[in-house]
This record gives sequence, structure tokens and C-alpha cells, in this order.
Amino acid sequence: MKTWGKQIRVTLSKHQTVQLPKEGQPDAGLTKDYSNSPLHRFKKPGSKNYQNIYPPSATLHLSNIPPTVDEEQIKEAFTQAGAVVKAFKFFP
Repeated sequence: MKTWGKQIRVTLSKHQTVQLPKEGQPDAGLTKDYSNSPLHRFKKPGSKNYQNIYPPSATLHLSNIPPTVDEEQIKEAFTQAGAVVKAFKFFP
């Protein structure tokens, strides 16, 4: 599927976790733990994102989908990539 003239590629990562360097070990600036950052948009009580906190699940949330792309195009893109789309819903 192409969006804005560019191919979208979705692949699963072979990594289940991100290994952060041990305390005091060099990391070359490639990793950083933002879990306690005050900039975390989902941890600000009262923000519109705070209500969207859910435990990990098999649900994939997409954003910034152009209004010209419809449900069938998105489902087809995932089906062609070998995924099984069990349900689909556009949110306002």
C-alpha cells in the first residue's frame, strides 16, 4: 500500500524487550529510559491521552491516517503482509 506516494512497510521485531545498558556502562547514546520522564504524554493525569492507557494487548493502534484512506485499504495492507485482521474500528 502506498500513502503519500511512499510504501508503508510493517514488520515484527525479533526483539521482545529492549536491553538498557547497566548502570555506569557506556551506551553510545543509543538507548534511553523515558518511563519516568515528565514529558511522557500518557502519564499526565487529566490529559486526553491519560484516558488511553491500557495494558499490553494484541491491539494495534494507528494514527495520522489520511482521510482519503479507507478501512478496506488498511485491512488489505495488513492482509498482504500476512497479518490476520480480526476487527477494525475508526475512532473520531
